[in-house]
Amino acid sequence: MSNAVIPLFTDASGQAIPMEQVQVDPHQPFSFYENNMPWSYRTNRKAFTGPLTLSISSINIISTPPEFDFEIDLGSNPQVGQVWQVNRDFAVEGRAIHLQSIRLTNNPPTTCDTVGLEYEFKGDADASIMMTDASPGPSIDQVCSGGGGGDGPVDSTLATGIIGYRNIPFGVHHYSVSAFIPYEINGPWQVTWTPPLTSAPMPTPAAGACLTLDKWNQLSARNDPLPSGLGGKILTTADEGELWPAVYIGTLDGAVSTKVGTATWPSLSTDGTRLAYSVEDGIHIHN
Repeated sequence: MSNAVIPLFTDASGQAIPMEQVQVDPHQPFSFYENNMPWSYRTNRKAFTGPLTLSISSINIISTPPEFDFEIDLGSNPQVGQVWQVNRDFAVEGRAIHLQSIRLTNNPPTTCDTVGLEYEFKGDADASIMMTDASPGPSIDQVCSGGGGGDGPVDSTLATGIIGYRNIPFGVHHYSVSAFIPYEINGPWQVTWTPPLTSAPMPTPAAGACLTLDKWNQLSARNDPLPSGLGGKILTTADEGELWPAVYIGTLDGAVSTKVGTATWPSLSTDGTRLAYSVEDGIHIHN
């Protein structure tokens, strides 16, 4: 299974050509098949200097090796809070995955599972682990949720998950373990194409950006005064670590800057006297 891949499209001089993914038929969604993925892209213009090159530097995939299994005896009277130090090693595609422990916990009240069996795997790969009970036994310990897991929030080599049960499981249980291991396959892969000659009128190439990164870097070190007669205010947003960006209104020279609040999609009115922005309870207007 592979993740989405965004190729690089360049012209004869090596300049990147802007493009976006698009469905050929909006009524027929893309389908994903084993070992292949259809794709379609479009650009914002047609006048290019060929040959054009479509290239992919690498592909990220998720490998799903065959399941492995093991048995554990939970005993005749396990208790919530009990921990089993399993400490077993498994080899998965040449990588070591270590089952450290299993712990019996209380689950929040739901329509089914009231207890859970938490598991903790440690490995030398950023793998997601899913463990399921392949032989839940009598109905008294019926499995309510098959289990799930993923990378730990801090330690990417730690995978945890939980299997939900209606009642406390006991006795010998047989567990199956699935691993999902990420890989990066390095390329590059590329294909070149020269647009065919045509007698039809060629479209005018789109004008380049008037403010490029190089120009911005040159201007950012300068502190020239504003041209005479140039006034007004500027609307900016800044990431200050909150859920939404901070919205500021200030003078063009940066001497005065007032924080309006935190919001999304701020927009000034055409006469510059009002500001509309979106917050939790709807759109607000700032005078």
